[in-house]
Amino acid sequence: MTAHELLDKLENKQATCGDILNSLYARIEKVEPKVKAYVRESGDSHFSKLKWLSPSISVVEKIEPSPLKGLPITIKDNICTEGMNTECCSKILQGFRPPYDATVINKLKKAGAEIFSLKANMDEFAFG
Repeated sequence: MTAHELLDKLENKQATCGDILNSLYARIEKVEPKVKAYVRESGDSHFSKLKWLSPSISVVEKIEPSPLKGLPITIKDNICTEGMNTECCSKILQGFRPPYDATVINKLKKAGAEIFSLKANMDEFAFG
């Protein structure tokens, strides 16, 4: 589904943020070994956070009237996210955890986005 379709479902209470995150988790679990869209699947992954968001818990109620209403957003590995490894898919930056969020992350959070803590894969330093 597109972001607009998901936002419509959230707005019309046809789905909760938990529903969307659980669906996303199931899809990643199914295709990630083949696709390799994410760079880290370690103990600090978002998978552990997904489990507490059961379909009965609606994050939407807590963040309305925000425009993104809890929509999960994946961030490329070159965008700084406070406390999350941001390595630009490079061994040079392995283990780097920025002490701040990039402006775009602050804006996404303010808009109500759920920042998915598995970073999206990319060419090293986005050189590709």
